This record gives sequence, structure tokens and C-alpha cells, in this order.
Amino acid sequence: MKSKIYLLLLFVFTCNALFAQKKIFTVYDSTTSSIIPYANIWKENKIYANADANGKFCIEEDDVKNSFTITCIGYLTTPIDLNSSIIHLDKEKVNLREVVILSPKRKQKIQLGKLSGTNRWLTATYDLTISEIGKSFSTNKEKQFYLQEVEFKTATYQEGRKMGINIYTLDEKGKPDQLISSENIILTLKNGASITTYNFEDNLIPIPKNGFFVSAQILLVEENKQYGTSGKLTDWFFYDPAIGANKGVEDAFYFTKTEEGTWQKIPNYDLNIKVFLTD
Repeated sequence: MKSKIYLLLLFVFTCNALFAQKKIFTVYDSTTSSIIPYANIWKENKIYANADANGKFCIEEDDVKNSFTITCIGYLTTPIDLNSSIIHLDKEKVNLREVVILSPKRKQKIQLGKLSGTNRWLTATYDLTISEIGKSFSTNKEKQFYLQEVEFKTATYQEGRKMGINIYTLDEKGKPDQLISSENIILTLKNGASITTYNFEDNLIPIPKNGFFVSAQILLVEENKQYGTSGKLTDWFFYDPAIGANKGVEDAFYFTKTEEGTWQKIPNYDLNIKVFLTD
């Protein structure tokens, strides 16, 4: 009887210790008080985690001595007060003088990129060497075009994994520069290898004349984790989804966003991303 009581107490103390090792936070809109899902959590200048579908995220107790900020498209970058479990984000103010009324003609449609020939799958590992992955596109056209649709070749181990999509301008060296997507786009993926599509029909994005960059953001949330099968679940894990690519393609390359928030160029890979533009 004493041994059973001892084991029960040990279990309770162990559970309490595990929960005590993390601080849980929830992200809300400061105006509407609605939950903000999948915001980006930064430790110093490194990506740390993402809020989940319920706006919740954890910070390890050992990390609370560091400074953290939170970002989300459409909201102001906000420092995290580690003494409060509730975080409110303020919306970015839109300068009405900068608002441009779009008037696409939709008479011409252009396809760039391809999804065929996948021989590699690229994903984010537990050490976060990849948090975002994408490729650049160029139209070589003088007239204005708009991004209408994006397709990715993706693979997951489980139904319901999440992935973000971001659209960037290009700098003078061809690297991704400023975000031009105006909303936080989160997709729910199918199980297995499939084509993941997002249509911008209701919010066409004008494409800069020098080209643009399309990325898949690997969301660092528990629901995207795929654990190893070597006997212990905690041995290792990676984050779904994987993005299809063709290795060994000359003059092709892609960029990955590292945990430091910098973009690294990887040569001889062609990501399986296809886009459709309209005039």
C-alpha cells in the first residue's frame, strides 16, 4: 500500500515539475479581444515558436531570462511581457494615401514554375535549421501582373497539418526582402503527398516589375510535430509539412530562412512551386 502511495505522489510531483518548466501565453487582438492564431514568437533575433490554433504558445522556464517579441501580418511587432500570460497585439495602421485601387483585366494568364519531377522532400528539423522555404519568380513583362494562385507539392504524415504562405519583394541581389502579402495565410493540409493550393482571387497581389518571392512557412507548433519511431517518442522529431523539390537542377536555387531570420541560398535545387499570374 505504501509503495502505491509513493508512486502516486511521485507521479503528481513529476507532472507538476513538467508543467512548471514552461510558461503558457495566449495572444489576443487588442481591439476585438479575438484570439490570434499562428503568430511568430522570436527569442532575441531568432524564431522560437508559433502560437497554435488557439493563440497559445509556451516559453521554457530556462529561456525566460531572454527577451521575446511577437509578430503577425497585419499587427505591430510587440515585446512580450513575461510577467503576464495574456498578450494583446495592436493592428497596423493603414495609410490611406498608400492605398491603391486594383483594376486587373484578367485577359491574360501566365504560369510560372512546375510541380513535376519530385526527388527530394525538404522540411524543418527539431534544431530549426529551416523555418521558411521558397523560391523567386520573374515575369520579364512590362505591364502590371497580379498573383492569382499558388500551388505547392507537399507531404505530411497526418491529416490537418498547418502551413503558412508568404509573398515577398526581391532586393537588388534577388533575395526575399519586404512582405507584400497583407494577411496571415494559413492552410490545412491533406495526409500524404498532395498538391496544396491557395487562390488570391479575392485579394490579388500586384507583382513588382523585378519579380517576387513565394515561401512556405513551416509552423513550429505541436500539431505539426512528427516524432521518430526508434523506440522512444522523444528521441527526435521534425515539423510537417515537407516541400517537394528536384535536386541536381543547374541554374536553379531556393532560399531557406534560418532561425536567425536570415535567408540562405541553396543551389542546384528547384522547389515544386507553381504560380499563376493574371493581368
